[in-house]
Amino acid sequence: MSIYFYRQVFPAALLSLVAAAAPAQTTSMPAAPPSSYSFHVNTRIVLLDVVVTDREGNLVTGLTKDAFQVFEDKTPQTILSFEPPAQQQHTQHNAPPLVVNSTAELDQAAPQAPVSIIVLDEVNTQFSDQSFARAALRKYLDTQDPKLRHPTMLAAVDMHHFMLLHDYTTSRDEILNALNHHLAEFPWQLNNTNRQPDQMSRVFSALTMVAEATTGHPGHKSLIWVGRGMPFIDLNSMSPDGVQQVQNAIHECTNRLQAARITLYSIDPAGLTASPPPEDDSGNLLDDPFGASISFDNMAITTGGRAFHGRNDIDNLVSDSERESDTFYTLSYSPISPDDAAKPFRNIRIVMRDPNLRANTRKGYYTQAPVVESEPAANTKLPNDLVFDLTAAARSLIDYDTVPMTIFRDAADPNKFNINIRADDAAWQIGPSEHLHTDLLVLIESFDRKGKMLQRDAKVYNLDLAPDSNGNPPAPHDIGTSATISTAPPATRLRLVVRIGKNGKLGAQNFYLVDKQTITDPATGLNPAAGAR
Repeated sequence: MSIYFYRQVFPAALLSLVAAAAPAQTTSMPAAPPSSYSFHVNTRIVLLDVVVTDREGNLVTGLTKDAFQVFEDKTPQTILSFEPPAQQQHTQHNAPPLVVNSTAELDQAAPQAPVSIIVLDEVNTQFSDQSFARAALRKYLDTQDPKLRHPTMLAAVDMHHFMLLHDYTTSRDEILNALNHHLAEFPWQLNNTNRQPDQMSRVFSALTMVAEATTGHPGHKSLIWVGRGMPFIDLNSMSPDGVQQVQNAIHECTNRLQAARITLYSIDPAGLTASPPPEDDSGNLLDDPFGASISFDNMAITTGGRAFHGRNDIDNLVSDSERESDTFYTLSYSPISPDDAAKPFRNIRIVMRDPNLRANTRKGYYTQAPVVESEPAANTKLPNDLVFDLTAAARSLIDYDTVPMTIFRDAADPNKFNINIRADDAAWQIGPSEHLHTDLLVLIESFDRKGKMLQRDAKVYNLDLAPDSNGNPPAPHDIGTSATISTAPPATRLRLVVRIGKNGKLGAQNFYLVDKQTITDPATGLNPAAGAR
């Protein structure tokens, strides 16, 4: 079996465009930075979101830090910080009622709020099961208050698009309306084993994109995946090169999910079709949870979530997954174990001092960034991971909030758009003449009403600032750049992406030239003519 992962399935047009634009702005393209989502145990603080239950499975709150013991590879760790659920709830209850209708509003009004991201899987789920899942989700929403407990995003993924059905909102009716206007696509050759690598690649790319897009929101995220996820892969049946590709993708995807504080809950609407991996309470440690096989169940459990099979009460499962967001204990530690390249996976285990209690958190992390294909040190080619990140950000409708942006249409030129970002996000370095220096890659694309890309432009900007007396960027703490593209019909939507050269962080937003409710772009996943329940 050959595996061609998502880093290889995107076209090279963007790569050549950006590379061609770079020389006009700078003498060389900045080298790809180390992966910001990898963990280095000598410098990183490991953050854990922990759910505690009793023997009957009831959620337990009201515990103190002394109730927890943290071990990494059986080595006791010192808890540096601790926040109980009661403190989180108290903070929320004393704040004004949270009303959110977008990512920008969420990050401004409640940056620490837990959120829910519900994804309808149309990659590897039978059409009848998709219909059942949507009906169950409607049933769950009908039981909720008009104002949802958590800001919620609704999305769907198929073999062609990651569809943002609705951005973060606290409005139950808005989520219901988006669900009712979404028509699922028939699954793509589900029973064709030759398509399993493509299905696996699509699921990996969707998970990675969600993590990259939502990292800017520091609050905990419950990613509720309703569907089969990726097919089971037995690594023993693959070639060494194929195994290496799979493991690289798993390491990267797992670390990105964990860096974004995402806990994955997998809900299979097809019933019991596979045995989920057993929970290990023995204290035995695995060198790598994905060392012999790859399954979506294991992905969920490794992030601290759960995998559900054989249940017909999907509405209750969604409710239970959301309820756990209110009961997370958050604690951190700085690993004291040495970094051992021969054992890249670090196992995390929490032991409760009360033997009647059980703690569930993510199972560990990978200390090494995944090995990627080497690229010639030439000015005409960019690393594959950069091409994927840029292409995914450009093709998606999700706001990437790791680099918040403010976009203004130029009053004197309707085809010019001014972009402001915070100077603190620009990852400054000391450049020539002791000035602060950073590189920004700015990409802009235009689309017609049906989602066809019309035009694309990309530039790399070198920015220099004289620091203040403390060596920091001077006030005001924002920097501006611009992008130009034709806005003449049939253009209806623009997508603007900014990438910081030093740390690889991305920001992305849409700018609508028409009422977005009139757009039939498949990336929205919405059909204005639909809506019947």
